[in-house]
Amino acid sequence: MEKIWDALERLKTYYTTLDKKHSSEKIVNDMANGNDDFADLFNNEFKVLTDIGNKYRIRHHETDRIDITDVRY
Repeated sequence: MEKIWDALERLKTYYTTLDKKHSSEKIVNDMANGNDDFADLFNNEFKVLTDIGNKYRIRHHETDRIDITDVRY
């Protein structure tokens, strides 16, 4: 699971001339190809995935993170 989130975080830095936030925005805009509905969809998906990675004990291991105790999750 951790490797998947690492890959997502690495993807966000694809455009090395941009900081992570702007690189992520460019990726979303490229994927949406000018379609605002798809841009909204992709932005929401990136945010949800980032929130999952930060909230659960996947990439971060602070004591306030939620353990994933069932392999089906």
